[in-house]
Amino acid sequence: LKCLPRPKRENLAIFEEDIPVPDWGIKESIFWGYMIDTTDLYRKCFEFDWNQCKIPKIIKDPIEQDEVKRYLESIYKPIRETYKYYAGFSPCGHVPCIGQ
Repeated sequence: LKCLPRPKRENLAIFEEDIPVPDWGIKESIFWGYMIDTTDLYRKCFEFDWNQCKIPKIIKDPIEQDEVKRYLESIYKPIRETYKYYAGFSPCGHVPCIGQ
């Protein structure tokens, strides 16, 4: 059995400063086509969800409807993030959703 000593560390490119760092951005990643969440996107999503919900049928008073709408809009981001989290547990085919 014959052993050779390891080469000295300074001869290897294992130090962080020796490794070249490539330019990277979101356009070079797998998420290049992902729509970034913005305030405008949240607003549009909320309006879409509000138009799909049955709250206006349950709450008949327009003033109370506006109060509920403003409140739900103020907490829409955590509601949406919670939905996305739980929808990932039980997708229906390839569509993340919360079903029965």
